[in-house]
Amino acid sequence: MSARRPLTRLFPPSLRRSLTPLFSEGPLNPVLDFGAGLRRGLERGPGRRYPLDPALQILLVGSGRSGTTWITEALSALPGTKQLFEPLHPQWVRAVRRVMPPHEWGPFPNAQGPFLPATADAPEWEAHWRQILEGRIRCHWTDRFQRSGGRVDRLVVKSVRANRMLGFILDRLSPRLLYVQRHPVPVVWSRVGRGWHADPRLLLRDEEFVAAHLDRWIGDIERCSDAWSAHAIWWAAENAAAEADLRTRPHVFTTFERLCTEGESELARITSGLDLPLPDEANETLGTASQLSDERRRYAKGLDRVNGWCGVVGTDQAATVIRWADRLGLRRYDEHPFPKESWALPFRESLPSPDL
Repeated sequence: MSARRPLTRLFPPSLRRSLTPLFSEGPLNPVLDFGAGLRRGLERGPGRRYPLDPALQILLVGSGRSGTTWITEALSALPGTKQLFEPLHPQWVRAVRRVMPPHEWGPFPNAQGPFLPATADAPEWEAHWRQILEGRIRCHWTDRFQRSGGRVDRLVVKSVRANRMLGFILDRLSPRLLYVQRHPVPVVWSRVGRGWHADPRLLLRDEEFVAAHLDRWIGDIERCSDAWSAHAIWWAAENAAAEADLRTRPHVFTTFERLCTEGESELARITSGLDLPLPDEANETLGTASQLSDERRRYAKGLDRVNGWCGVVGTDQAATVIRWADRLGLRRYDEHPFPKESWALPFRESLPSPDL
């Protein structure tokens, strides 16, 4: 079974941006969703369990441009497994607008997710995430990279917008969670290069989040005026929130760098931690670039995928990104392309204190 490559990927980026309003919020959205519904009807084989059990689904999270799509495609090679792509994108997934209107996500919701503390009284969000993990919220956007054919027994729900609500999700629905992290400098480099928008001032809307993570840096955030700093702040904020929630909750953790250089052994460790089998096709998928990779940056060797930004990103720009990570207690990475050896974590162990 092969993954379907969206037709829009055949168009140049400028044309895709022009067509986005027509397909996402325009009249063609319901038509595309109807077509996706017809395809889903083919998945309903004998004995198919529906709705799915939320506790048996895989929730894969991490910052946008961290390799989450690439890893999701590998895990989706498991028999009976389909990927659910970015179900919290308000521009493409109409159902999410019931709990989070698009205007609350900023004008360009590239990878900006809401904040939801673990203690929040938010039954509408709990019901929404239950529907996602049961496989009830699907559309042409969430199914855009589906492998053709076959029934569905398990979902890999990939979301770069869930990083600031992981405690809330885990405490209520207990999915099997895989948290992926990548060096922030190439992440920001990729986002800026793709023209992603980020407004760190949106982070200041949530008083509880500010008190927990940003209180010392409010003035600097308000004065932020360049794209590199804006994306650096967002990366640090969402990963600080994720690490805080996961410090006391079961999960599997990996880094993009480890998967690039130790692919087969690392994927075996991940699937073992998630209590999943490991088919050969998953390792084959790791050897190819994801469907969202920039054609110019599809490096042949794993090492090139890790250090391709070195010597390209300016020293001042890299220092800005690392400084913001350090300010929010994220010290796994420095000016070197690989994470510090002391931060190499086995699965299902709590994250170390940022004070270490």
